Amino acid sequence: MKEGLAINLIYHFGHDADSEFPELAGRYRILYFFSEAGPVSVEAQESVYVKLFNRSGAQPVTFTSLDDLKDFAMGVCQMVKAPEVFVLSVQDYNVGVEAARDVRAFREIYRRYGLNLANPDIINRGPGILGKFFGNNRKS
Repeated sequence: MKEGLAINLIYHFGHDADSEFPELAGRYRILYFFSEAGPVSVEAQESVYVKLFNRSGAQPVTFTSLDDLKDFAMGVCQMVKAPEVFVLSVQDYNVGVEAARDVRAFREIYRRYGLNLANPDIINRGPGILGKFFGNNRKS
């Protein structure tokens, strides 16, 4: 996955009493997790899932709360060194698609309707080389 690109996560919350895993009914499930360069690897997702929740990667990646889903999204964001992750429900995505009148509006769906989580490992970095140069040469 290419570094420096924001990632997008579309999720669904639902109850699935007929599922293969009935104990996981009523969970948040990831539908799509991707950037402009393509999907986030399953290996990255499973690695973060196992690390954060001490669950086997063989179980479906599901979450009991939106906070757990956000923690997972941020963990993947940090692992792939993305500057930010947008978390969006499938319902909000559909509203955004229906409201989009052109390609530009379509590309803004995640910023407009999603929850933006900034990667603190990237956002909180010190100033770049120019910032250091101009910031340290101030005279009192």
